[in-house]
Amino acid sequence: MKKVFALFTVFALLGYSTPQFVQAAAGPGDLIMSNDFPTVYVFGEDGMRHPFPNEATYFSWFESFDDIKVISAEDLASLPLGDTVVVQPGTSLLKIPSDSTVYVVEPGGELRALSSEDQAVALFGDDWSERVVDLPEGFFPDYVRGGVLEDGEIPHGLVLRTDANELFRVDDSGAAEQIDGLVAGLLGVTLADFALDFEELELELEVEIHKVHTEDLDEIETEHLREGLQTIDVADEDEDHDLNEIELELADAEEAEDEIHESEDELNDALETVAELELEGVDVAERQALIDQATVLLAEAQVALAEGDAETADDLAKQAGDLLHDAARSENSGSGSTEEGTGDTSESPDDVTGDDLDSGDDVGGDNSDSEADDSGDTESHSGSDSESDSSDNSSDSSDSSGHGSDD
Repeated sequence: MKKVFALFTVFALLGYSTPQFVQAAAGPGDLIMSNDFPTVYVFGEDGMRHPFPNEATYFSWFESFDDIKVISAEDLASLPLGDTVVVQPGTSLLKIPSDSTVYVVEPGGELRALSSEDQAVALFGDDWSERVVDLPEGFFPDYVRGGVLEDGEIPHGLVLRTDANELFRVDDSGAAEQIDGLVAGLLGVTLADFALDFEELELELEVEIHKVHTEDLDEIETEHLREGLQTIDVADEDEDHDLNEIELELADAEEAEDEIHESEDELNDALETVAELELEGVDVAERQALIDQATVLLAEAQVALAEGDAETADDLAKQAGDLLHDAARSENSGSGSTEEGTGDTSESPDDVTGDDLDSGDDVGGDNSDSEADDSGDTESHSGSDSESDSSDNSSDSSDSSGHGSDD
């Protein structure tokens, strides 16, 4: 998980009208956007702009849009698009729509699963669920999954406030470092908003949390702590992605999600069709088997999408859709494609007989001038007809006389 000092992100302002700001010069450390797009970025000291995937992520770092600077669309496009920002540690709890597991976010975007509701209440109070936000599943792979949080363990990054109004943040050793005075502006306000009561947490966990006051740190330690507090965590990608690559990934994820939703609609249609046919006394076993297969494929597609594999998710959803289409396409029979096929077979003898008769007539008409294999063809067609035995014998006789003539 990479960290970029200062601000950077791409954030879709879902549910908000696009704010119009006065254009201004911007540099590393600034929140930026263009009036042409409903997206906010932070200009990182790495020279890139990095995206917030949703509102919850943005508001875990900033309380308002007051400090956003607007730059031209051309200047915005000239900045390479960096990795997405992850939720700030000590703020929101995360989950994804397809999984009920709730995670604490630690520095570096590491997720620690809460082991129980009792643990959630002990750490975050009775209103702990108000901290939980759903993360779009396509961004879940941006995080690192760590081990389950043990009972009594205090998450790294948790923000605490004392009765004396001092602000602390828990480090990786479990000690609490004083941070008020080290964080300024929007970041400081946001951390304070998420702070838990220091003394209440000690009582709940029956522990004494070691405090490290600002005056206990030397100059280097203080600067290191300040830098960490003003550093925004982003996903650590193995390769650099340009704007087109990331936009394609997002588009693929949206397409796969749409395909899954379409197949879910087809599943409902198929279930309704089967229920109606079953009431009519039609055998729906084959249809139900197709539905069962499709249901499994849809579940696998959801898992693939959650893991960031949009291509596999899209393919599985399409396979499910094809099966469900077969299961629901015929409302006049009890078994979709199979019984339609049977209908074709019932018409087939007439068609074949007609063709064979025509063919037989043609061959018979040419018999006087044709080779012996023409006679063989005539016999073959006669054999496939559904005519009476007498007609077959008559045809055989004609063939025999035909052979006599040739001889």
